[in-house]
This record gives sequence, C-alpha cells and structure tokens, in this order.
Amino acid sequence: SELLDSIIEKGLSLPRSACEVHVICLGDGSPTSEAIREVISTKRPEIAIALGLGLCPRGEWTTCANVPLLHTVLLAEISSSKDAKREFWGHLKSVLSKLAVG
Repeated sequence: SELLDSIIEKGLSLPRSACEVHVICLGDGSPTSEAIREVISTKRPEIAIALGLGLCPRGEWTTCANVPLLHTVLLAEISSSKDAKREFWGHLKSVLSKLAVG
C-alpha cells in the first residue's frame, strides 16, 4: 500500500527495496503465532514488525525465532486516529534505535 511504502521510505528513511513485507493471514484472516514464526524463521529479517496482531501489548518488543519482533497498531488505525498515528511513530523510533539508524 502507499501508506506502508511512505512509512518505510519517509518514516524509517529506508529505500522500499531494503524492506520485505509479508502479510500473514489464515482462512479466517487471523494470523497465528505459528504462521508468524514460520515466516520469520524462513526469511530471517533483522527486525520484524507485527501490525495489530494483538498477541502482545502494543509497543512491546518480543522475540520470535531469535528475531526482535515489535507489536504495533494496524495501518487502518494510523489512517483514522491521530493518537494511533502518534503511538505508531513512537514505535518506529524504537525500530530505528534497534537498527542504529538516524
């Protein structure tokens, strides 16, 4: 989506080509921790970001397959709520800190 591209390029100051995006959904549209773990184990990203999964409190860092995983808000929330947008940008700052960028 354009919003996700903008977040990567403008918010994280990274070229879009430097980031892989994987949407994980099952039949009912709900991802599971097993599906997330499988993608992360296979792709081995430096950092993973879970958008609105509700598996952990928002803004919390966990580890999945030995990869740091940040839990944050849904893109739809960012578009519709100034508070969610503010919260999300705070989360992105912690991503930049972990990446030692900016």
